[in-house]
Formats: sequence, structure tokens, C-alpha cells
Amino acid sequence: MGSVAAANDYNWNEAAERFRAAMDAPNVSADARWAHASLYLSPLGRLTESAAEMGRAVEQDPLNDVWRAVWSAHLTNAGQVTRAIEEAHTAIELDEGHFTPHFILGRGIPGGRTPRGCGSLVRTGAPHRAVACDTGRAARRVALQAG
Repeated sequence: MGSVAAANDYNWNEAAERFRAAMDAPNVSADARWAHASLYLSPLGRLTESAAEMGRAVEQDPLNDVWRAVWSAHLTNAGQVTRAIEEAHTAIELDEGHFTPHFILGRGIPGGRTPRGCGSLVRTGAPHRAVACDTGRAARRVALQAG
């Protein structure tokens, strides 16, 4: 119900109550941790907390490439770039065809511009992956020009 209160109703007070109750339960699922991190903590700008919560989801299911990719995005948003890159690479090792970790690396997170970043987007063969990489390169150029 915290997910509905946050993502559908934008009732942050109710979402806080619902998620607090869910997170206090003896057994919290990785799905609940994802919802708490992605639908409540992150939109409220609590980025370090959202990265930590997503990290707990990964601890519960360490071979889940989707959770690792999502965690990488949360780490990026929290400014934990080195760890974000590591987790994106781990997600790629688990499933090289999964789009999200390639996109995270290819979009140009600081320090993520490696052959496994943009190059991996292109090598996976899907046209939208190459476009995402090109968009990331263009965004970096604009940011560098803006100084």
C-alpha cells in the first residue's frame, strides 16, 4: 500500500506510514525494498538511503541482475560513482543482454566511460542501445561546453 500511496496518490505521509510498517516487518522482501527505495526514498531526494535500501534488496538476491542494475542507478544518483560502476559491471556479468547496466555506463556517469560502457551498448546490437550511448555522449559534450 505504500507503493500506491507514493506512486499513485502522492500521499507522502501515508506512504511513510505504510513503508515504515513494511520495513519493520520481520521478513522484508526484495520487492518491498525496491518499492521503498524507488517509489518513496528516491523521489523525496533521500538518495543515500535509497541506495542503501536497494543494496539490501541485492543482499537478499545477489544473482538478480535487475536488482543490481537498479542498485547501480541508485548509487549513481547518490553520488557513489565507483560503486555504481562496479555494480553495473557485475550486472553485465550476470546478464550481458540486460539493457539497464549498459545504459547506466553508457549514459556517461563520471568515470563510467569505459569500453564496457558505450562500447558495450553498441556491441549488444539493439539500435536503441546505440542511441542511448550517442545521447549520453551529446549530453557530456553540452555539459563540458557549459563548463
